[in-house]
Amino acid sequence: MSPLAVPLFALAVSSCVCGWSEDEQRVSVGSASTLVMTGPDSSGDAWYSIKVPVTSKAEKCLSVRVVLLALDKEGFELASVRLSAFVPVGKTVVLTARTYMADKHLRSVAKWALQSVSAEEKDAPQVTLTDVKTKVLSDPDNSGDISFTVKADIQNQQDVPARRITLQAIDSEGFELYKTTLAGSVEARASGTLTKKTYMPYKDFKAIASWRLVNN
Repeated sequence: MSPLAVPLFALAVSSCVCGWSEDEQRVSVGSASTLVMTGPDSSGDAWYSIKVPVTSKAEKCLSVRVVLLALDKEGFELASVRLSAFVPVGKTVVLTARTYMADKHLRSVAKWALQSVSAEEKDAPQVTLTDVKTKVLSDPDNSGDISFTVKADIQNQQDVPARRITLQAIDSEGFELYKTTLAGSVEARASGTLTKKTYMPYKDFKAIASWRLVNN
């Protein structure tokens, strides 16, 4: 199903949300879009992916966290989503996450509203992704899932070993299709490889355009 772009409106934020004015000045938040990924399951829930672009206006790198509310046409909250990402100086980064809600509620979303945004100054990531490869291990099963393994090459510039990374699989339009955590050990100030066997729907696997390291 093609992505659905919906307006993003700022909600009135109470004075208890600390640092709103300062954070609003340091980042700008664009319009949210959603991609419906599945129909309702046996519980009536449907999976979807949501994305929103965030642009840094700060002079330092930022760790940005955004909370969005799904509202119906009468302004009632149907769900909330928390997105986060590392945003380099002066850059635009698409925050994205795959999640779910009741299918009947997903179909009733009229707009996504910005509830809150926070931006914390942060040094550039010391663990960087240099390459990702995947290998399919099985044909699709009865539910359409395949087993595959993912291998990530990383550069660890920390003074301590890197023992865990999280990867996002992104489609050509910037939506998260899948997220997984790889564990192992890459020595300090060295490069190395982490790998993991996992599974996901084959139709989503075929749509992966890139892999992104989650730094936030």
